[in-house]
Amino acid sequence: MSNAQFGNNRLFGLSSDDPVAVYSIDPATGAANEVLSLNGTSSIVGLSFVTGTPFGTDLQDFPGAGPNYSVGSFAPNGVITFLNDQEDSSNWWGLASDDCDRRVLYSVDNDSDPDYFLKEQLLDGTIRTIGATGVDAAGMAFDDENGILYALEDGGEDGGVLYTISIEDGTAQLIGPTGMPDDSIDLGLAYDELNRVLFGIAGNSGELYTLNVNTGMASLVGPIGVDVVIDGLAWLDDCPLVRPIPTLSEWGLIAMAGVLGIIGLLAIRRRKVTA
Repeated sequence: MSNAQFGNNRLFGLSSDDPVAVYSIDPATGAANEVLSLNGTSSIVGLSFVTGTPFGTDLQDFPGAGPNYSVGSFAPNGVITFLNDQEDSSNWWGLASDDCDRRVLYSVDNDSDPDYFLKEQLLDGTIRTIGATGVDAAGMAFDDENGILYALEDGGEDGGVLYTISIEDGTAQLIGPTGMPDDSIDLGLAYDELNRVLFGIAGNSGELYTLNVNTGMASLVGPIGVDVVIDGLAWLDDCPLVRPIPTLSEWGLIAMAGVLGIIGLLAIRRRKVTA
């Protein structure tokens, strides 16, 4: 599956359902629409893209899948190619990818409680344990431009707590509670590389949010509008990143800055001449 398969859509969700399905999500309203039905089931999933191909975690009961849960990629016809068997774990809830640099996937093994080890996955299926996070990472997202791995943990009454996780040793750093009204582990994260926006989804309440990357605080975008639990969330980006074209007002500010710079330079030269 490629960018062309998804058209102009950028934000996508993966359901924990039977059958599991991929949804496009409007980042302005939160509205979800099914774009691909998959012949199998899933439970507390993660979703991420690598070079335009979507990958999901905690997939089961698919033809060719292992006896437990698996990570796999989705083809345009719904066929899944399995990457690994999650080291026989049934709980890799979140998924993120370094899509622009190393092209690897990250998950946290929640069967390794209380350590919650961060796992790095290569596209040949190789898995490497990076280190203990201490965070369940129900949702995960990666900022390719700045090399930041975000994780969203079930926070009970806080409805999700935002962290960063080191991709070097797995160490987690607290950002803060989100305040999302969802006390379950059905949570997802996605990072909009174009506009530098972190999205979160609360699967049980069926709502899309934006999250402040400095405080963790969530702001409601809107309901997804479908009667399914969508807890995998991912942003389909381009590498190299293509920034939006500046608006007329932005071009005006750029031009003003240039004019002011020229005026300042002339003033400096005038002072030198008259000194």
